[in-house]
Amino acid sequence: MIQPTQNGERYELTSPTEMPKAGAFLWNQRMMIQVTCRGFATAQYMQPEPAKYAYAPNLEAKTFMQPEQNYYAHHPGRFVYVKDEETNQIFSAPYEPVRAKPDRFTFDVGKSDIKWIVEKLGIRVEMTFLLPTEDVAELWSIKVTNISDRKRKLSIYPYFPLGYMSWMNQEAEWNENVGGVVGSCKTPYQKAEDYPKTKYLKDRTYFLCETPPVAWEAKQEAFEGEGGLQAPSALQEPRLSGSDARYETPTAAVQYVAELGRNESKEYRFLFGPAYDEAEILDMRKKYLSKMAFAQAAKDYEEYIQRGSGCIRLETPDKDLDNLVNNWLPRQLYYHGDVNRLTTDPQTRNYLQDNMGMSFIKPEVARKAILTAVGQQEKNGSMPDGILLAKGAVLKYINQIPHTDHCVWLPIALEIYLSETGDYDLLDEKVTSMYGDTYTVFERFSRAMDWLLSSNARDARGLSYIAQGDWCDPMNMVGPKGVGVSGWLTVATAYAVNLWARICTDFNKPTDAQKYQSGAHQVNASANEHLWDGDWYARGITDDNVTFGIADDNEGRIWLNPQAWSILGGAASPQQIEKILPQVDQQLTTPYGVVMFGPPFTNMREDVGRVTQKYPGQGENGSVYNHAAAFYAWALYTIGDVDRAYNTLRAMIPGPDEHDLVRRGQLPIFIPNYYRGGYGIEKLDRTAGRSSQLFNTGTVSWVYRCFIEGLAGLRGVREGLKVEPKMPSQWQGMKVRREFRGAVFEVEVKRGDVGGVKVKVDGVEVKGNVIEGVESGRTYKVFVEVPRVEKKGHGGLTNGTGRNAVGGAEETRGPPAIMITTHNELETMSSMRVRFRNDEENIAVRDMSNSSEGPDPEDEIYRDLMDRYMAKSVSQADFFCPKELIETRERTHDTGNIASRLVVDENVPDDPNVPRIIIHGPDENYEHADSTEKPGLKKAAPLEEKLRVSIEEKRKTGARRHSISVAPEKQQATKPNPVSFSTQKTAPKPQPWPRNETNPKGGCRMTTRCSPIPGGESTMDIVMVYLYSSTLCEKSNDLDADLDIFRHKENPEITGSTVEPAPKQTIRRTKTDLPNPPRQILPLFSTQGPDRIAAKRSERQSISWLEDQDMLQKQFPGCRIILVGFEIFSVLSSSFMFLSAAEQLNSYLQGLRRDQQPPIALLGHSLGGLIIMQALVSTSPGSNLPNSILSHIIGVFLFSCSVNSPEPCARLLTELFGMKTNEKVLSDLFDDMFKSSAMKQLSKLAKSRLFVPEPQVEPVSGSTKHQKDCPRNIRRIAIGFPITQVFGRGEEQRPTGDSLGGFLGTSIRTVTMSRDAAHALRFSTSSDIDFLRITLLLQSKFQTSCILRAALAGDVRKLETLLRDGITPNLRDRL
Repeated sequence: MIQPTQNGERYELTSPTEMPKAGAFLWNQRMMIQVTCRGFATAQYMQPEPAKYAYAPNLEAKTFMQPEQNYYAHHPGRFVYVKDEETNQIFSAPYEPVRAKPDRFTFDVGKSDIKWIVEKLGIRVEMTFLLPTEDVAELWSIKVTNISDRKRKLSIYPYFPLGYMSWMNQEAEWNENVGGVVGSCKTPYQKAEDYPKTKYLKDRTYFLCETPPVAWEAKQEAFEGEGGLQAPSALQEPRLSGSDARYETPTAAVQYVAELGRNESKEYRFLFGPAYDEAEILDMRKKYLSKMAFAQAAKDYEEYIQRGSGCIRLETPDKDLDNLVNNWLPRQLYYHGDVNRLTTDPQTRNYLQDNMGMSFIKPEVARKAILTAVGQQEKNGSMPDGILLAKGAVLKYINQIPHTDHCVWLPIALEIYLSETGDYDLLDEKVTSMYGDTYTVFERFSRAMDWLLSSNARDARGLSYIAQGDWCDPMNMVGPKGVGVSGWLTVATAYAVNLWARICTDFNKPTDAQKYQSGAHQVNASANEHLWDGDWYARGITDDNVTFGIADDNEGRIWLNPQAWSILGGAASPQQIEKILPQVDQQLTTPYGVVMFGPPFTNMREDVGRVTQKYPGQGENGSVYNHAAAFYAWALYTIGDVDRAYNTLRAMIPGPDEHDLVRRGQLPIFIPNYYRGGYGIEKLDRTAGRSSQLFNTGTVSWVYRCFIEGLAGLRGVREGLKVEPKMPSQWQGMKVRREFRGAVFEVEVKRGDVGGVKVKVDGVEVKGNVIEGVESGRTYKVFVEVPRVEKKGHGGLTNGTGRNAVGGAEETRGPPAIMITTHNELETMSSMRVRFRNDEENIAVRDMSNSSEGPDPEDEIYRDLMDRYMAKSVSQADFFCPKELIETRERTHDTGNIASRLVVDENVPDDPNVPRIIIHGPDENYEHADSTEKPGLKKAAPLEEKLRVSIEEKRKTGARRHSISVAPEKQQATKPNPVSFSTQKTAPKPQPWPRNETNPKGGCRMTTRCSPIPGGESTMDIVMVYLYSSTLCEKSNDLDADLDIFRHKENPEITGSTVEPAPKQTIRRTKTDLPNPPRQILPLFSTQGPDRIAAKRSERQSISWLEDQDMLQKQFPGCRIILVGFEIFSVLSSSFMFLSAAEQLNSYLQGLRRDQQPPIALLGHSLGGLIIMQALVSTSPGSNLPNSILSHIIGVFLFSCSVNSPEPCARLLTELFGMKTNEKVLSDLFDDMFKSSAMKQLSKLAKSRLFVPEPQVEPVSGSTKHQKDCPRNIRRIAIGFPITQVFGRGEEQRPTGDSLGGFLGTSIRTVTMSRDAAHALRFSTSSDIDFLRITLLLQSKFQTSCILRAALAGDVRKLETLLRDGITPNLRDRL
C-alpha cells in the first residue's frame, strides 16, 4: 500500500480509501499548500497577513488547517473529470468527487512535487503539481493517455472550485484576454480604519489554461446542477454552458475534447493563484504558463528545496528511520525555519525552537533569528509573547494572552547554534531593541536569566509563576490571579539557567557561571520541596493553592513535561529517576508514543483551564503530543537511557507495518504535532493513534537534534566535534555522514570490547573523544568503537563500559549452519547423486537410482532419505521418525487403546530393532573431523528397558563435552566418538545478559534477554517465549521476576544441603497427536546416575536453568539463549495484540539473526507457543518477510500450550504468578482469544503454509545444474520441522478438541514431565530427570538437523564427520 521509491526521496500510496486524509505539502517563502491523496487542498499565502485564494463554500476561520482537518464534497480541491463520449461513463481524478473505484491508483509524493496516476475505463490520467520558488501560484499539468486497444473519444474537465469568496462582493467569468476563468471579490471589513489595509489586497483568483478549452463554467450551480459533484449536470451535455457568476458562488471548470488512438496522449498545463489585477495575471501567464517555463520552475524549486537537505545521513539497521532522517525530517525542519510557519507574529517559543533547528541546516538563519528575538526584549529583561516579523504587524490571537516561559528558550536555541558554529563572537555583538536600549547579546541573555530567577517570575517558595499559560497554551486558568505556579516551568528554568551557566564558562565568564549555577540549584531545591509527589513531579499549583498532576488526581494524574525537564535541569536525582521512568512507562507510554499526560480530562476543571475542555485524547488533552515526547527523548539521551529514547522517537514515525499506517492515516514524510491519545480507554481506543495531519510543530528541531547529538552522538563543542554515539542496545553498528563547520565526517560505529568510546580519525587514535581543529573543506574518516551494552540501574539499557566478550578464551566452533530450504519447495530428484571420498582421496560419484553394487551403508542412508522424500504422502511424523519405528509400526496391526495411552507400565517389552541411546563422556582417542579415513557406521543395538545415563563429574581441560550418540552394546567400553557443538579450552567467564523492556507502538509490552556469545558466533539459538505478570514484577525488587516460572527457589540460609532431583520413574514418550494413531513401541528412559548432589549456592536465592552457567549453557557450549517475555494482560487484551506480539517476536529475532543464522530451537510456554506459531506463519512462503528463521528451525517445543482450554490455562498462570483473584478474568480472556478470528486464521495459515500433507507433482521449468539427470516431472515437497508438545504431570488430560495437531494440521509428538505443570520447568540441578529430558530432546533435534542439512546440501565432508562421530539418520526424534 505504501512504499518509498527513488532511494527514499519519494513515497507512493496505492489506495485512495485506506488512508483518505493522507497528504503532502509544498511551500515557498510566500505560500504553502497541503493536498490529500484524494485531491482536496488547503492553501494559504502572505500579503503580508495570511490569506486564501481558494475558499470553502462558507465563511471559515482564518487559519491554515485545523487538527484532523475534515473534508467534505465542496471542500476546496483540484480535480479532473473524464467522460467517455461513447458510453457517457465518467470518473474523476485523483479520486474525488466521483469516487469511482480506480483500476490503478498512485499518489506519488516527492520533496519538490506531487503526482497522481489514476487508471479507469482504459484511460490513464497523470496529474503533476509544483510551486514556483518565489511567486504565489500553483503549476499543474494533466496528461491523459488511452491505454485501451481501441480509439477513444473523451471529454476532459479540469475542475478547480473557487468557493465562497466574500459576502460583500464576488463574481467570476471567462476572461479571453488572460485565457482563463477569473474570480474577483472584496475582502470583508467593518471599521473605516481597516479600508487602507484591504485596498491593495489580491482579491482576484485566476485559473489560466495554456491550451484554450472548447467550453467552460464559472458558476458553481451551473456546473453542479441537480446531479451534484458525483454526477454534475453540466457533464451530461455535449458542452459546458459558458456560464458566469454574478454574486453567485464562482468556480473554474473547463472542457477539452480529445480523440486518442491507442497509447496516444494529450497534455494540458494550468496556472492557479491570486492576483491584484489583470496586469499581474498577464505577467504570471507570461512568466510561467509554457512547457519550458514549467521545466525551469521545477528545476529552480528543486534546487530551493535541496538547500534544506540537512547535515546528517544515517545508515542503520532501521531503514525506515534512515529514510525519515535522511530525506524528510530536514525538509520539514527547513520549512519551519525558512518561512516561520507563514505568520507575521510567531510565538516566541515557536520562533526560537524552529530556528534552533536551522542551526543544523542554515546557521546564518538561526543567528539572525537570535538577534531578532533579543532585539524585541522587554525593558525588564523578559521576552514578549510573540516576535514581530513584518512592518505594521501586531501580536494577535494567542499572543495576546500572557505566558511566562519565553525566556527559557533563549539559551536552548543559543547553545545549539554555538555548538554547531563555535561562533562565540555573537555574544559580543551589540543589539539595540525596539525600546532604544543597547546591550550585547551576552548582556541580553543574562538579563533574561536574571528575570527568570527574579521575584517577578517566582513566588516566595521559589516556584515559577504561570499567569495564563506556559508551554501548554490552553492551561489558562491555573494562575490568572497571579498566584498559580507551573511545575514544568520551575524545572525548565533550572535547565535554561544551567545551560547559560555552561555558556558563561565556555565564554570565560567564571563568576557569571557560578552565579547562575547557584541560581539553578536553588530552583531545583524548591521543586523538590514543593513539587515532588513521591514518584513524579506535580504539574503545578493553582491560584487556590491546589497542587495538581499528582497521584490523588483521577484525571491529569501524571504529566510528561515536568518529568522530562526535571531530568534535563538536574532536579531529579538518580533515585528519583528510577521512580519516574517506570511510571512514565506504565501510565503514559502507548503503542503510538508517549502521551502528554494521563488520564485525559473528560470534564472541565476550572482551576486548570480550557485544556480540560478539549476532546479527551485530542490536542493537549492527553494526546501523544510529539513536542513533549521529543523533550522526553532528549532527556533520556542525556542520562544514557538509549533504548527508551530510541523507542520514544521511533513511535513518532508512522509504520512500517500496514496496520500502524492505516491506524495513523498519515504518510511517513513528516512528524505531526500529535497522534490521538486514549489508547486502552473505552470509547477512545478506536481512534487512538490517529494523526492530526498538522506538520506545523516545534517537535522537529528537537527530534533532529536527538538523532544528531543523541543517536549518532556527533555534537559540536567549542573545541570541535564530540563523538559519543548512543545506539539502541540491539544495534551492533551504524554509519553516519555528518556535515559540521564546513567539513564532512564519514563515521563508522561498531560495538567492541572497549571501556569507553574509542575514536580513530584517518586511522590515528584520538585522545579522548573530541576531534579538535576541524578544517573546513576536509573529509574525515572516523572509526568509532563503543562498549557493548550493560544493564542500567533503573532498568533501561545503556552503552556501558563492561566487557561482553571472553578475554583470552579460545574456542573451536562446532558444526556450521548449513542452509537448506526446509520450508521452501525442494526439488527432490529420483536420480540422486551422492558424493563420497574414498580411500585414494578420489571423488566417487554414485547414482543412487542405478547402483548395481551390493548393499552399502551409505547407500542405505540415502535410500532411506530418498524413500521418504518420494513417498506419496510425507507427514512430519514419518519424515522425522526413526526408520526402525516405522518398520515396527508396519508390523503392528493393533491400533487400539494401548497406543492411545499417555503413560505405560515399566514392563513394556523391549523392541530389539530400536537402538539404545547413551550419554557418554569424552573420547580421548577422538580423531579430528578433517580425517580422510572412510567412516565406519555404528549399527543399531537393542534397547534396554531403561535409558542409561552416565555423567562424568570431572572434566579435563580441553576435553569434549558429553553428548548423545548411538552405539551397540559391545562398544560401550570404548566409548564411541561423540558429536559436540564445540571444543572449549578455557571456560568462559560469566557475562551479564542485557535486559531490554519495551512497549513499542502497535505492540505488547515485551522483555528480552540474550546471552553473550563467546567468540561472537553462535552454534545454535535456543529461544524461549513466555508470559509474565507486570504486576508481579513491579511488586518485586527483582529485575528478573518475570523469569520466576523457570527458577527453582533455594533456601539461602541452608548451605551444604542436598537437593532432591525429580522423582525417579520410568516415563514413556506419549502418543503422536494424530486421529487414531498407530501403535508404536517407543523407548523408555529413567536416570541412573548420582542420586543426590551437593548444592552450595547460599549466595543465590534461586536457580534458572535458562541462565545458569552450569545448566543449559554447559550442555550446549557456544549456543545463544534468547528469552522473550510478553506481559500477559497486554497479549490477551485483544486478538490484534496477539498478532502484534508475534510481529514483535519476528522483528526481534530477524534483527538478532541478521548477521548470522545458526540452527534455532523455539521453546514456547503457554500462549508463548502460539505466539511462536503465529510468527512462523508470518515468515512462511508467501509472506514476503525475510526468512532468517524458518529455514533454520531444528524443532519447536510447546510447554503447557493449549488451543481450547481456557480454564486450565488460567489456573496454571494464576498459580505461577500468584494472582488467584484474576483467575476468572484470565479464563475469560483466554476464552475470547481461543474463539477469536486470529486463532482461526492461524490454524488456516499453518495448514496451508507450514505443513503440506500431500506432495505436489508438477513440471519444473528452467535449467538447473542437475538438469541432464532430471526426469521431466519432479516432486516438490515442503518438509516440516518437528513439533513436540510437553505436558506437566496430569496436564495431558485435555478436553476433546484441544488438539494442537488438529489445530496446526500436522502430527505432534508429546512428552509428559515428572512434575506438575506449575513446577515442570523449575529444575534444581543438571542431573534433574526433566532437565535431562529437555536437553536430550534438543540434542536429538540438533543432530537430526545437522545430518539433514548436510544430506540435502550434498556436503559429503560434513556427512563423513557426522557419521564418524556416531550419528545415523536413524537417530531421529528419540524422545
